[in-house]
Amino acid sequence: IASTADGTASFYSATWSPDGSNVAAQLETYPDASQSTIAGSTIVVVDTNPATTDSPKPLTDPVLFAGYPRWHPTDDRILFASWDLDGFQGDEQSQLYTVGSGGSGLTQLTNVDYTTTSRRPGEASWTPDGKRIIASVGVVGRGRVVDVKVSWIDPTTGEITETNASGAMPTLQP
Repeated sequence: IASTADGTASFYSATWSPDGSNVAAQLETYPDASQSTIAGSTIVVVDTNPATTDSPKPLTDPVLFAGYPRWHPTDDRILFASWDLDGFQGDEQSQLYTVGSGGSGLTQLTNVDYTTTSRRPGEASWTPDGKRIIASVGVVGRGRVVDVKVSWIDPTTGEITETNASGAMPTLQP
């Protein structure tokens, strides 16, 4: 349904829309084909109909370094993380956001200052009923993530409830 031809971009973390008509994915871009440095990362939507020739539609600005999109199970919005835990181990302020599948309604859900909390939210997904979010929250020590705690996020308030369980990329199945 989509491809990158010249080695200066790659798709990651695809997620189906609830009706199966689209896929949201992370599209990383690189200054050259070595892919050793990430220049930007955006959330894109791709039409799954092979008869269409639509290009991936970008939903976020590449400087947001958006990743790990997850479609809401019933609403037309996509959850994602900025400056996610996996690829970006530095001092970036990672947050969770939602955006409509058409690119409107970009909303920041969390407001975490890792310099005061030593936490970085990322790798999130919706509960099957869409009422809560389960996420990885990185514990930062000496400028890098040293542990990852499974946490609950309230999608209305952005409040994080950290559990004692360590683990990355939590998801729940119906």
